[in-house]
Amino acid sequence: MAAPPARLVMNLALLQHGYPIAIIHGDAEFQLAYYDALEQCNLAQDKQLFHDSIAEKVIEALQRRLTLLQPDRPE
Repeated sequence: MAAPPARLVMNLALLQHGYPIAIIHGDAEFQLAYYDALEQCNLAQDKQLFHDSIAEKVIEALQRRLTLLQPDRPE
């Protein structure tokens, strides 16, 4: 499966389990780490780095939501 459809399926699974989508973009450093994690997952059958990178993006999304919900946030 190509990367964009695979990310859509991954985000659908996240949404079905009550998590926000993991937006995979940003600086080159994260993207390199993300692709390294995918490679490690495929070659060594070690999914931990991939899970950690997705969890990082889910946590960032949750933090953005919490910031938006704060009543005294600066505008």
